[in-house]
Amino acid sequence: MRRNFASDRRLLALCLIVLGMLAAGPGGAAEPLRVGIASPSMTFVPLFIGQQAGQFAAAGLDVTVSEFTGAARLHQAILSDSIDIALGCGTDYAFLVKGTPELAVAALTDKPLNFAVIVGNDPRLASLDALRGRRIGVSANGTLTFWLARQLGVARGWGPGGVTPVAIGTARSVLAAALQTNEVAAVITEPALGYQLESEHRGHVLAPVTDYVPDFMTNTAFAATALSRFHPDRLRRFLAAYLAAVAWLLDHRAETVAIAAQHTGITPAILAREYDLWLPMWSRDGRVRPELLALIAQALQDSGLTEGRADLARFTTANFLPAESAPLAPR
Repeated sequence: MRRNFASDRRLLALCLIVLGMLAAGPGGAAEPLRVGIASPSMTFVPLFIGQQAGQFAAAGLDVTVSEFTGAARLHQAILSDSIDIALGCGTDYAFLVKGTPELAVAALTDKPLNFAVIVGNDPRLASLDALRGRRIGVSANGTLTFWLARQLGVARGWGPGGVTPVAIGTARSVLAAALQTNEVAAVITEPALGYQLESEHRGHVLAPVTDYVPDFMTNTAFAATALSRFHPDRLRRFLAAYLAAVAWLLDHRAETVAIAAQHTGITPAILAREYDLWLPMWSRDGRVRPELLALIAQALQDSGLTEGRADLARFTTANFLPAESAPLAPR
């Protein structure tokens, strides 16, 4: 039977409104929820949509967002009870393995379309094969971009040492400078940098990382144990509202681009290009796919973040996702 995805989205929105009214109670006060992100990228635009387009308010939530520089500080904020939910990378499971009091509660993106291999104007770098033996800029050692750089060598048959990852941070200006000075031959980061360099005639996107890693749970929602234990309904309403925001952005291209531009510092023209590229990226149901969880476990082992293949299923739950979480739109 063919699903009516528009009806699914309307039903989810109606359910959120009802849940929000019940949660707010007669006084109408929304319940607070503190959410942290590692960077204000297009990846997390559903969070900003939820704030501005009303999905969180409809769910009876007053969501405040804090930005942190890097995964370590993001999960330290969970540890210090500064935030209730961390939206981070799939490889952030490493912090849970090491004992941070949190659970992975939803897959946010399950295709790594938010990363690309970007080069300058060196004509010798016309394909991924030209990067063999070269230095590739990544955010930090042991991060997802670090693993994606090493995985390029594995996928091409060069072995994990086929390229040399170089930690240079996440700032777009620093990444661009590293390319211009030939400190690195390429960087792995968001496609926006490649589009910006292309507009300035200083570089371009060589290839999306999906050319050699087609599927990966790039981004994940992690909830503090205290939130899941003492306020489970608040967590359920947040995840339902986040998925409703994903459904909303599928039908509101111009509005999504405008909201993203307010929070990312990226021009609307570049964001419009990213929107079209990234549509298949966002998970419509939040479900963690077992095969992608196994791939993250392998990535953590390959990056030296765990000893052996960690059992990540013990840190993962679907109990807070909407009971009926069939995809909200065709992929």
